[in-house]
Amino acid sequence: MAGVRAMVDLGIDHVPNEYLTSICKGITIKAPNNLPIIDLSGIDSDDLKRKSAAEAIHLACQKWGFFQVIGHGISNELMQDIIKMVHYFFNLPAKERMVYYSTDIYKSFRFSTGSIASAKKKFWSDYLFQHCQPALHEDDVPENIPNYRKITSNYAKAVDELARKLLRIIAQNLGLGWQILEKHLDPPKQTMKMTYYPQCPYPDQAIGIGCHADPGTITVLQQELGVEGLEVNYNGQWIPVKPVEGALVINVADMLQILSNNKYKSAEHRVLVNTKRPRVSIASFYGPTDDKHIAPLEELLGDNPPMFKACLFREYMDSFYKNHLGTRNIETLRILNN
Repeated sequence: MAGVRAMVDLGIDHVPNEYLTSICKGITIKAPNNLPIIDLSGIDSDDLKRKSAAEAIHLACQKWGFFQVIGHGISNELMQDIIKMVHYFFNLPAKERMVYYSTDIYKSFRFSTGSIASAKKKFWSDYLFQHCQPALHEDDVPENIPNYRKITSNYAKAVDELARKLLRIIAQNLGLGWQILEKHLDPPKQTMKMTYYPQCPYPDQAIGIGCHADPGTITVLQQELGVEGLEVNYNGQWIPVKPVEGALVINVADMLQILSNNKYKSAEHRVLVNTKRPRVSIASFYGPTDDKHIAPLEELLGDNPPMFKACLFREYMDSFYKNHLGTRNIETLRILNN
C-alpha cells in the first residue's frame, strides 16, 4: 500500500529500509529564530512602510534566501481552512486516498508519496499536488473532500496576489522596473503541494524531505502552528524555521537566483520529522511556464558577465527530478570562472 500514513495507521514500529537515509543529515543548530519577519501591512498606501519592508526583503534575499511575512493579506480563516482540509484528506481511509494516487510528476492533480526515484529512497511524507495556474479541470477535482475547489481556488488566488506584490518589490530592489519580473513570468505557472508528515518511530533514521533548493522563482509556504520541522541551511548550519502565527515563509528559488545573476541566492532547506504528532504544510510554487527560456536579465549584466547559462524551464525541471536531492541543481548551469 502506497503512502507513509498507511504504514503508520497499521502500527509500524520501525523505519523500513527504503526510508532509511543519511541524505542531508546534519546537526540542527538550536539558535534563536533570527529569520526575518517582515510586516507587509500598509505598504500599498504608506511610502515609509513600503521602503522599510523593501529594504528588509532585499537584505533577507541576499543573506538568507528565506524570510517570513505577516500582514500579507491572506486571512487566518482561509489559512486554517486549507490546513483542516489537508488533515481531512489524510484522515480518509487509505483506499479513498489511493483513488488519486499517481507517480506521474506532470499530472495536474495527484496524491503521492515523497521519494527519489533515481536513488530508490523514500521520504517520510505523503502529499497532494495540484496545478493552480492553469486551473484544475473540473474532472480533476476530488469529490470526497468538501469544498476542495472553493478553498484551493481562493487560496491560490490570494497567493498569486501576494507573489505578484513580492515580485514587484524584488524587481525594484534589483533596480529594475517594478513590472519586469512579473512580465517575465506572464503567464506564471503556479502549483501547490500540500504535504503530510506522519509521526515517525525513529525520526533520526528518516527525513521528511531531504535538503534541496526549489526550482521555481519564489515559494510561499504555510506551516502548521505548533509543529516544527522546516530547517534552512545558513552558512552550513541547519537553522529551524519556527512557525509564527499568521505568518507565511517566503523563499528565493533557483530561477530568481538566475534572473538576478546571483545577486539573490536560493537557499537549501529540509524537513525533519518527529515521534509525537503529524505536521502539515502548504507550499505554493510560483515560477515560469515550462516553455519559458530563463537567463540572467540583460538589465542586470552591464559590465558583469552572466553567471549562468540560459535554460528552458521544462528541461531544468527534468534535471531537478533526475538529480538526487542533496545536490544543487542550479550548479549545472553555472558558468565556471565567472
